[in-house]
This record gives sequence, C-alpha cells and structure tokens, in this order.
Amino acid sequence: IRWRLFQVRLEQGILAEPGSVLLYKLSNLLKFYHHTISCIVGTSVASLLMTIEEMHILSKKMFFNSLSLHASRLMDKVELPPPDLGPTSSLTQTLALLREVLASHDSSVVPLDARQADFAQVLSCILDPLLQLCTVSASNLGTADMATYMVNSLYVMKTTLALFEFTDKRLEMLEFQIEAHLDTLINEQASFVLTRAGLSYQRPKGREGTRQTQASPV
Repeated sequence: IRWRLFQVRLEQGILAEPGSVLLYKLSNLLKFYHHTISCIVGTSVASLLMTIEEMHILSKKMFFNSLSLHASRLMDKVELPPPDLGPTSSLTQTLALLREVLASHDSSVVPLDARQADFAQVLSCILDPLLQLCTVSASNLGTADMATYMVNSLYVMKTTLALFEFTDKRLEMLEFQIEAHLDTLINEQASFVLTRAGLSYQRPKGREGTRQTQASPV
C-alpha cells in the first residue's frame, strides 16, 4: 500500500503528457533507480522495484507515443520550402527537439549499453519522418531547386547528429544522400550553362564524372 500512492502520483504526472524530453528523462531516471536499488538491497523491496519498472515502461511508451504524434502532425500539414530553399521551420523545430532528447540521452545516468539500445529507436522516430517530410515538401520543385533544398535540409540534419554519440551510421547515410543531390545539382547547372551557350551536354554516368565536392549548405 505504501508504494501505491507513489505509483498513483507518478502515473498521473506521466499521463499528463509533460513533453517528450521530460518523459525521456523520467524514463531513464526510473531505469537508473531500478538498477541501483536492486543492486543495493536486492529483492527485499520487490514491490517497489515492480512499481518503478511499471512506471519506467509507461513513461518510455508515452515518450515514443509523443514522438510518433509529433511526426504525424508534421505529415498532416506539410510545409512548403521557403523562397531561399533553406530548411523549413518545421524541420528546424523538430531538430531542436531532437537535440534536446539527444542531449538528455548523452547526460543520462543509465549504463552505456542500455542507452545505445534505445538510441536507434529514437533516431528512427524522429529522423525517418523528417526525411519523408523533406521529400514530400520538395515534390513540386524543379530538379535543380529540389536538389538545392534537399542538400540544405540534409546538411542541417547532419550537423545536428554530428554532435552526439551513436550516430555514425546515420551520418554516413546522410552524407551519401547529400552527395547524390549535389551530383544532380552539378549536372543541372552544367546542362543549363552549356545550353545557354549553345553547346551540347552529356550527363556523366557516375560519380567519377563530377568533381568531388564537400557537402555544405547551398
């Protein structure tokens, strides 16, 4: 009974949806307390450990639900690219949320192996919808404008992830996509210039046909 009041109050706080970042911090904190208490006193407080574990599972579930809801809202009303073909406000706001989550992840008291296990799911819940959002947002642009917009959007994603651990695979994927769009942009610009000059232009078949270019905002 003594742990029942603790559970009720904690459950009320979690179900009040305090925000993704707070839910994630709470989930990690509960996991830490569960691990610490079980190591110190063992199963002598089994009811408390069970309560903490249940609240950890609930807070983690609510956290990922909040990320899924955020992604759904983004796709419900896709923001068009701005005139300068830079990142949209919805992209920058979502990346700000991702930075907060990843920062709390890096400072988490949960053991490293447990944090790494959660990390891929966090990135999938935020980054994959953002990539889809950018693709849909750019769908009505011309080829060169689309490539420019995608390079700019992918670059801000890359610079955000570069600050944190466990992001190497995602960074490689983003770099590959940036290079592909840069190839498209280079080919389009070369074709435009040569056409204006009255010269023919044959697109190169592969990456070797273009000069290696470092990814940067366009």
